[in-house]
Amino acid sequence: MIAAILAFLSVIALDEGGRPTHTDDTIPQIAEGLEVICINGLCGYRDLKGKVVIRPQFEDARVFSSGLAAVKTGGKWGYIDKAGRFVIKPQFEDYGWFHEGLAPVQLHGLLGYIDKTGKLVITPQFTLARPFSEGLAAVEIDGKWGYVDKAGNMVIKPQFRFATEFSKGRAQVRLEDRGAAIDKTGKVIQLFEKRKH
Repeated sequence: MIAAILAFLSVIALDEGGRPTHTDDTIPQIAEGLEVICINGLCGYRDLKGKVVIRPQFEDARVFSSGLAAVKTGGKWGYIDKAGRFVIKPQFEDYGWFHEGLAPVQLHGLLGYIDKTGKLVITPQFTLARPFSEGLAAVEIDGKWGYVDKAGNMVIKPQFRFATEFSKGRAQVRLEDRGAAIDKTGKVIQLFEKRKH
């Protein structure tokens, strides 16, 4: 699930006095000038000076990305703006951050993509989905990874055991027996050495 990939980020839990309840070295969730806080099981946001700007009211909350933050209420994820108003009502089983104007979301166990108004622009059909980068997103169907464009067209057919986001026109993929780098047409441009067992 999308959220599981992002689980390395922590939420700052506070007691009723506003003091952190954790003592480990977790990384605070801070982005776009706001930090996720949780008090008595409800999450909200405070600014960098420590002032609560969106009162704790959500079951779960994530950092802001492109002006929106995923929050959970009633067991579903939606997106709020920096004033705490819902821009996209809670309706998703899982969420992703917006990249290049689209975010992966889960409905009925499958992933698709929404725009910043909440409009479903790519129908949920994938078992896994990565953020868009350089106009393409890696998606998994039937255990194989391929790439879709922002219109939902499969531009690189599902054929890889694993796939990453594009960077500088290249993405890393896993073929049956080794890793490789591909270009945006899906052509293998570099083969990596086979792993020794």
